[in-house]
Amino acid sequence: MSSERNNTRDCLSSRKAELARTETALEQRTSALMAAQVCIRDLEQAQAAGEATSRALETEIARQQDEIGARDRALVRARADFSHELEKLRASADLAEERPRAAEKRALREIERERTASLRLQKELEAAARRAEQAESRHREEIQALQAQFGDVRHHAGVVEGNLDALRNSNAAYARELDALRLQLATAATNRSAAQKRPRSSGEARKPRRVASKVATRKRSAS
Repeated sequence: MSSERNNTRDCLSSRKAELARTETALEQRTSALMAAQVCIRDLEQAQAAGEATSRALETEIARQQDEIGARDRALVRARADFSHELEKLRASADLAEERPRAAEKRALREIERERTASLRLQKELEAAARRAEQAESRHREEIQALQAQFGDVRHHAGVVEGNLDALRNSNAAYARELDALRLQLATAATNRSAAQKRPRSSGEARKPRRVASKVATRKRSAS
């Protein structure tokens, strides 16, 4: 009977040690799960920042396009005004053929100044259009780079989510194993208490030993 108690005590000690190791592993898994959740939040914040930057770039592109349209309209108006003024100057020149040569030279100088101003304005508008095209191309490249980064972030988030699912499944398995161990410990304690409370007659004293031996054998085979 003493050996059976020793065996039961040893079995319980080993079960307690195994339970402690299981709880330690569960705590480590829980810490890893919390770290993964923090990583996921960081990735979601990075994704939100990338989307905000993309929207800002799209707004800037739209503004640049509006400015280009306004410059094109200004160029059309300037050309129309120049043509109108040129026609007026030509009409004045036709009417002033009989005027002094000095007045004709002044009119020609005015025409040249208008033409020079128009050419300068046209060059400035062309340069502005080229700058706008370059800015649009640069913004498009930045948007593509951001989209590529967003794809990488999304892929990494998927990998982290898969690892998180694996951790959850592993934690669930550890929890089930821990419940089974607790149930076995409770059953062993109940059986031992019941065995101690039974009256020990000469005929029945041998039966609990055989029953306890069978229970111990079953526990060893289950472990």
